[in-house]
Amino acid sequence: MSRTRWLTLLVWSITIALVIWALQQVSWPETWQTLRRLTPAALALLILLNTCVLLALTARWRVFVKALASDAVSLRAIFQARIAAFSVSYFTPGPQFGGKPLQVIGLKQQGVPSAEATATVALDKLLELLTNFTVLAIGALALWQVGLADNEHRAWFSVLTLCLLALPLVYLVALWRGRLPFSVLFHWWAARRRAGKLKRWLSILAESESLSGAIAQQRPGVIIAGLLWAGIAWALMLLEFGLSARLLGIPLSPAETLAALTAARFAFLLPMPGGLGALASSQEIPARLNEIFDINRGRALRPGPAPEAFAW
Repeated sequence: MSRTRWLTLLVWSITIALVIWALQQVSWPETWQTLRRLTPAALALLILLNTCVLLALTARWRVFVKALASDAVSLRAIFQARIAAFSVSYFTPGPQFGGKPLQVIGLKQQGVPSAEATATVALDKLLELLTNFTVLAIGALALWQVGLADNEHRAWFSVLTLCLLALPLVYLVALWRGRLPFSVLFHWWAARRRAGKLKRWLSILAESESLSGAIAQQRPGVIIAGLLWAGIAWALMLLEFGLSARLLGIPLSPAETLAALTAARFAFLLPMPGGLGALASSQEIPARLNEIFDINRGRALRPGPAPEAFAW
């Protein structure tokens, strides 16, 4: 058996093992009892909202596909690539980036050149990180407001959140000013003899950053459009999360909704598969909400009809 097949077999074996482990951690009787509280109409509404979130995220990526690639790439193809990427990210360490190569592959299958495909995914991810960390920074304040965070670590936590927010913001400003920090690194690496077969990919990455910089400098309206879609997606996620809690008998205020969703989102910053991080947070958050809000642990924000909502 070739080395590639062995690697593929290993990856699939690990993935299947993680899926089995994750499924074993779920209390299925309790989950079923939770779902029974939802009427068919309520379940349909939550599925509709979740679909709208997916479409908003797809629209954000499509902004860059239209700007850098081609109008010929259909929304359906972009949507399918996005769903495939989410599926991979859910069971890969570093869920912030796990499924991105699959998005590039999806565009290449539609005839988009490698550099342009990579640039669209990079810009989409950049805005995703920027909006995610912005909401997390605001959500961190909500965590203390509702009593879900330890005041002893407030200063450290605030600094960490602001640093995370600063990273994508500084990079976006650098692109806008014509700076290409990673291209310098890519060209330096490609010039080394040990780069070998990586030279082609390093060249593609450098070209993709150059394309991203051109968009930031010459077409800022594209960036603004992407940010608008990112904001719409987050508004829909908050609505979905709050409505899910209310339908399960947990009426949360806007601050409590933001705090609970922020706590769940922080699980995806851990170096573990995203699905397992969401699972871990779903086991921890109910206990904290029970303590703070005096609610039933069995009804508290477990992954229900659409667990992939945590994977944004």
